[in-house]
Amino acid sequence: MEHQGMAAEGIHVNLTNRPVYVKSATSKGKPATPAERARWEKIRALGCIIKNDECEGRTTIHHTGTGAGGRKNHNKVLPLCVEHHQGVKGINSLQGGMSRRRWEATYGTEAELLIKLEGMI
Repeated sequence: MEHQGMAAEGIHVNLTNRPVYVKSATSKGKPATPAERARWEKIRALGCIIKNDECEGRTTIHHTGTGAGGRKNHNKVLPLCVEHHQGVKGINSLQGGMSRRRWEATYGTEAELLIKLEGMI
């Protein structure tokens, strides 16, 4: 079989000896440009967009609109403290906290917060 020769050449094959699909490194989106990173620093300097007594930790950059495998748009970002980004009260909670729906009902939708941010910068 021709695919067995591919395995011998170092090409990965599955159990049916067909080539394995490998995602390219660019499938997750393009890396941020220096100009985009400079904009992030200005946004990060504003502090957490939520600005309440729950804020905790350094301000991080949250990419909006990336649910369900969406691509990152480096221009649609929000400044969130660690607690509101990945903490118990975070939109991307790593600790099993709030659902996205509950987070947006409590603090506002990503679209609403982007409009608020544009008024601040």
